[in-house]
Amino acid sequence: MPCIAILAFSPLLDRAVFAQSDLLTPTVLVPLIFGLYVIGPTLVVQGYSSDVLRNYGTLNLFAMSGLTLGLWVVRRRPTAELARTVVAWDFEILKIASWVLFLLGALGIATQVRAFGGIGALVGVGYGAERYALLRTTTTFGAGFEWWLLGCGCLWFYSLRTGRRATALLSALIAVPVILLLLQIGGRSTIVYFVVFVAVLYSEGHKRIRGSAVVFGLVVGIALAQFYNLARYFLAEGILTSVSETAKIVMQHPEAVLPTSANEFRAPHTSLMEALAYYPDARYWGLSYAAGLVNAVPVLPSILNMDLLNISRVRLEFIDPLLLSEGGGLGFSPVAEGYLNFGILGVWLHMFCYGVLGAWVFRKSRETSSLGWLLIAAGVMPILCFDGLRIHFASAIYKCLRVYLMPVFVYLFIRLSLKSAGTRRRGPRQQDHLQRSTKSREDNLGASEPGAS
Repeated sequence: MPCIAILAFSPLLDRAVFAQSDLLTPTVLVPLIFGLYVIGPTLVVQGYSSDVLRNYGTLNLFAMSGLTLGLWVVRRRPTAELARTVVAWDFEILKIASWVLFLLGALGIATQVRAFGGIGALVGVGYGAERYALLRTTTTFGAGFEWWLLGCGCLWFYSLRTGRRATALLSALIAVPVILLLLQIGGRSTIVYFVVFVAVLYSEGHKRIRGSAVVFGLVVGIALAQFYNLARYFLAEGILTSVSETAKIVMQHPEAVLPTSANEFRAPHTSLMEALAYYPDARYWGLSYAAGLVNAVPVLPSILNMDLLNISRVRLEFIDPLLLSEGGGLGFSPVAEGYLNFGILGVWLHMFCYGVLGAWVFRKSRETSSLGWLLIAAGVMPILCFDGLRIHFASAIYKCLRVYLMPVFVYLFIRLSLKSAGTRRRGPRQQDHLQRSTKSREDNLGASEPGAS
């Protein structure tokens, strides 16, 4: 574990010293959070043999080496400068996309409220297994709360880059009621992912966030998230009671707010210990990855009508059938998934490709300097830092494509639709003249945009 801890914290220390304003990247955050997930289960007495624990450490060290290499192979040299030259027309499209996301989010929230039987029932069920069981057995539309908040983030970024202070205030006012409702429900992860999405938009698209602010945000954010995790058990008694009771616990046991004290950082990677102890010879030969790719495409699973492998479900069938029957879950280690598919080689390849993908998205975003790639980087970041490290591939890719990349899909759809409509209305000569004038306008605006180099 010491070697894993060193590899986890080294990028953060390196950037904090030599690039003090470029910490909010996969190269820094992904190894750090992966290290916390790996170390978490080792701090709890699990009852596994010394061979299982030794193999657990070896496989995770192998995984960390692949992840580190993947992140650094395609990384771009840290820089505090921004070269994003987005024209005013693109920001107007972003504004339209924001309102479309609000509309989609409102529809999704309305269907959830109806499915649960009202807001009171929605809050009463909470954010546990019962909630997911109900969502699976009722008809709802999309990711209502997530899309609503993503629309708020896009609208706020639009107002930031265009100087519309009233719009910035409006985006905050629209976001607050949903955040308060999520706090009552217990939807911690949705709020955290929204904060990460907005932080990347700001840091990559406007002004680099100082390294000290990123470190402070990590420490305070993790502590607050864990404090809230404890407070969720008292939410039924009211917010004030839940805060006061949780404060009493933290005063007596300060270690309770450490990330390694949270089940979030323990349960997912325990799946590797379980695999090594109970079914070390099982091999799925890529079926879990194939299931993820099929599930990522809307309506394709129903068209194929195949019994796709759910590797997380297999875990629960072995470990906790009762939790499975209740609709709950414990997460899943990507290291365990790689191991159960292709053995030790699968572990290294899974994490190496993971690192390459994360670093490439951010490098591409910076090199192309387009609003579309910025939205991709902001949408991918929460999945890279959390879901991709604590749930199986199929769930992570589903959530990435269906939820957090929705802003870029909506933005590109509107952009292409308007461009196509404009092309049909104009003749070839007018179109050629427009392209030349637009190029000139982009050059002028790019030089004067905030954050442009």
